Amino acid sequence: MIPYLIAGIAGMYVAGRNAPKTKLQQLQCMGPRSGNLYSVEIVPKLGIVLVHAKDGTVGVFQQNEKGLFTWLRGNGSKETAEVMRRDLEP
Repeated sequence: MIPYLIAGIAGMYVAGRNAPKTKLQQLQCMGPRSGNLYSVEIVPKLGIVLVHAKDGTVGVFQQNEKGLFTWLRGNGSKETAEVMRRDLEP
């Protein structure tokens, strides 16, 4: 019984050692101007928001001191990225 307990504790230690230190919040969001549905990942400690559109376009925004989002960069369709930018920027 004791060897199984020791192996279990060692396994928990090894599995927790490689866990990511930054937590992500994942949610769905609808663009207020376009009505498009986006998959959003928020990195709270960094103030970074990753926005994924259905066509594969990804946009990266950073939250400023006022709580508003500023466009950093995007990858994918330029038209979708521009719609995404208009949805999240003031």
